[in-house]
Amino acid sequence: GSFSSPPRPNSAVAMLDASYPGSLPVLSRSAAMAAAVSSAALGCRVHPVSRFERKHYFYPDMPAGYQITQQRWPIATGGRVVCRDLYRRHRKAGEGDRGASRFEVGVHRVQLEQDSGKTVAGPEGASLVDLNRAGAALIEIVM
Repeated sequence: GSFSSPPRPNSAVAMLDASYPGSLPVLSRSAAMAAAVSSAALGCRVHPVSRFERKHYFYPDMPAGYQITQQRWPIATGGRVVCRDLYRRHRKAGEGDRGASRFEVGVHRVQLEQDSGKTVAGPEGASLVDLNRAGAALIEIVM
């Protein structure tokens, strides 16, 4: 396939993402559906009610000074990811047993949250901020 060049820094920033006064967030229906489907695929309990909250902290790539998240009231909890131990599969015979060929990792919660921007190194040690991805919905899986 072909790859397109990423957009120029700060060329795709919405008013909410730049924290303009009066701008309000809107829940992305497709992000909520993707989170519910992902949660079900992980065997999580999808809750009939979840809530968003502000997690306050300062980073240069988060102009509002807070992140919209579901840290305390996530869309889903529980579940697991089954993994294969690829190291064991490729070991030579007689190297000893290093555990099962499959193992599970528990999922604590699945939540939707707002992505931050990106801080990149600039000339002479300066830090530059690109807000193109700021405010984008993301699914966070907390193990």
